[in-house]
Amino acid sequence: MAATEDGLWVEFVLFNPETGRDQKKHTWVARHDGLIFGSGWYEE
Repeated sequence: MAATEDGLWVEFVLFNPETGRDQKKHTWVARHDGLIFGSGWYEE
């Protein structure tokens, strides 16, 4: 929810359905026209 129009990096631990484990995820999020867009990857 803290995403701005400039965007920001967010890191958190989330269940990875491909590995079946909790893993750290790195995600870039940005707000545009009231919507939040994000893209990220799981750390190995």
